[in-house]
Amino acid sequence: IHDFDRARASQAEAEKLFLRETGRLLAQPIDVLAHPFRFLYHAELKRPPHLHRTIARWLAQSGVATEINFHWNEPDPLFVEMCLAEGVKLALATDAHKLEEVGDLSRHLRLLKQLGVRDEDLPDVLYSPGESANQRVSE
Repeated sequence: IHDFDRARASQAEAEKLFLRETGRLLAQPIDVLAHPFRFLYHAELKRPPHLHRTIARWLAQSGVATEINFHWNEPDPLFVEMCLAEGVKLALATDAHKLEEVGDLSRHLRLLKQLGVRDEDLPDVLYSPGESANQRVSE
């Protein structure tokens, strides 16, 4: 949502725009929704935990995975927990900007462990690039 004017919009207006645009994205043939809620973070707005369940349900209904990424922001454990409860697959990403960040998923795995995900659960929880959204929805 690159044309958003933070100086002229309220939290409620931003959340409405966020929901509208997220709904539009999920109507497209995409496999992964990249860094959900980052728009609000970059706009220096409050994190809306009251929207977590809505987005998690929309992701589940559309068969789209969500990206968990620690670059620039901390994923909200409540959102991740709701995604897990809804059966949403998680795509772990680093968005590495430095060589030492490439492939460092330690924070991601620590978060999943804190939420009760065991190592043996990872194949069922993590997104696999060969699995398309349409395959997941039709199953």
